[in-house]
Order: sequence, then C-alpha cells, then structure tokens
Amino acid sequence: MTSSSTLTSVELGDGLVVSPQGYGGMSLTPVYGPIDPDDALRTLTHAVDSGVTFIDTANGYGDGLSEEIIARLIRTRRDEVQLASKFGIVRAAGSAPAASGATARTCTSRST
Repeated sequence: MTSSSTLTSVELGDGLVVSPQGYGGMSLTPVYGPIDPDDALRTLTHAVDSGVTFIDTANGYGDGLSEEIIARLIRTRRDEVQLASKFGIVRAAGSAPAASGATARTCTSRST
C-alpha cells in the first residue's frame, strides 16, 4: 500500500519537506511495555499509509530493535519517508547518557 498523504507538509531547513507529524521509533521497542515486532511494523506501516513521512529513531531504542523494524518498512517504501537516526549515545547503569567519537565510529560501522 502506498501513502495516502492525508497530512499536509512542512519544510525543515533547506528543502527537507516532511509531514507535520512524525513517528517516534522508540514506540517500536519494549520501553513502554511488551511489543510484538510484527504488530510494531503494522503500526508503523499504518502511520506511513496515513501520510506520516518523517520517522525518528536511534540505535539505542531497544538496542537496535527500532531500526530493525524500520528497516523492514523502508526496504519497499524508502522513497516515501525521511529518516532521522541518532547514534553514539551509550548509557551505563545508573549514569547519564554519554557519547564519544569511538562509540560513534562503532555505531556507523554496524550500519552497513
């Protein structure tokens, strides 16, 4: 199914045009409770079918689960969405998130 584009669009910066409402990939992970990856993909697909064209994620969401589910969608619908992904943030137990150049290099090497 292709996007019905029921939402209007907004411009973010130099020509990046997206839907005014995006989809936050953290909801594709068990951070809010148990999830089924197939159900999560159906939810994401419904959002894109409804006109959402901006998807935000991070490799830390569900230890990469969010990006894995989004990858399943964009295999066939990449031209319909703009994807933003944060990376390089690590959280040690009981501490605030931290980032480093080494962590960023590790994360980008995994994205091939």
